[in-house]
Amino acid sequence: LFSAIVAILYLITLIILHGPLVLMISILGVFAGDLIMSLVNRKIKASDHLAVFAGFVTFIGILYGGYFLLFLLLIPVLAWARVKSKRHSMSEAVVGGFIGVALIVLMYLLLKGIQLY
Repeated sequence: LFSAIVAILYLITLIILHGPLVLMISILGVFAGDLIMSLVNRKIKASDHLAVFAGFVTFIGILYGGYFLLFLLLIPVLAWARVKSKRHSMSEAVVGGFIGVALIVLMYLLLKGIQLY
């Protein structure tokens, strides 16, 4: 809830100050991620850690490509650690990772579609 409030305040500030559209769309992505995780976590305890990590690694892979794509191999390692430490079940880890990757890919396609990236 706190991060959603901060995201909204940040978006309002960007609008008032006529900030870059790419930042406005990015903060909407953060807000969407918070909303999606909140809704999903009403049913299961999807891994926020995995969602953030998978999203970040996907972002770095899209941005830099090449060897940075090898970081995608770390996503299953983190999923294993979350399951092994009994913080999440395998399905909760997979759902968290999927949400992180899907959100970044959707934001990238949106930005690319309006030619901001």
